[in-house]
Amino acid sequence: MDKPSGRVSVPCLSMEQHDESAADKPALFSISDKKAIDGDIPGLTNTNAWFTPQGWILLRQSTATFLQNPQDPQDKIHLPEGLSTRCSCQLSGKPSLPGCIVLLVEPVATNIWYCRIGDDEEWTRHDDDIGTQPLDPPMDGKDHEKVPICEIAACRGKFYFNCFFESIGVLEFTPTPVFSTIEIVDPIPGGLGVIGAAVVFLVESEDELYMICLRLDHDFAIYDMTVHRMDFLSLQWRRAYEAVRFF
Repeated sequence: MDKPSGRVSVPCLSMEQHDESAADKPALFSISDKKAIDGDIPGLTNTNAWFTPQGWILLRQSTATFLQNPQDPQDKIHLPEGLSTRCSCQLSGKPSLPGCIVLLVEPVATNIWYCRIGDDEEWTRHDDDIGTQPLDPPMDGKDHEKVPICEIAACRGKFYFNCFFESIGVLEFTPTPVFSTIEIVDPIPGGLGVIGAAVVFLVESEDELYMICLRLDHDFAIYDMTVHRMDFLSLQWRRAYEAVRFF
């Protein structure tokens, strides 16, 4: 039986295409089938859609902004209009639950946008203030800049960001944004590898928070990968040796 138009099998990866023949649509890749898939979601383009880790798609069109269930073209949750054109999108939980927060993080910028599904009639902007970092080389007479939010993941109703083996940032809404830091107990020595440099990702899976660390060598090539799970009771990173499925 053919799949109804507008339905996409999940889990899948979405990748922006830079090919003129791609009709300005992202390429979809099935994780389970390990192949490209056809997913004709109405209105989906490279520049107006953001896939969330929870599977829903944030779609911004000329007349509406909404969350789209990729498995059901009729299942939409409408949101306030006027959001940023470039951002990453996170959901605090299932969008069908009351009070679910849609969080938008602009790349490099030091501000966030958010709204509560069903409660807010417009997006709220909040300027981050999570510290400063050295600016090398200095620019415009400044030798420090505000720290931006880089990698971020939602887990158990909170958002975790800028992860290191020594600490991790926390963002929760009570109901306004509140930033804090978890200081890791007994940090793992040498966690970032031989030169102390790595590409780090935060991922939520089955209500657990994981840190994926791609270690770099002196040529800045990846030579090793480690996965750690956050133990919230002891505030420690635990090496994840068991098989973990990340979607």
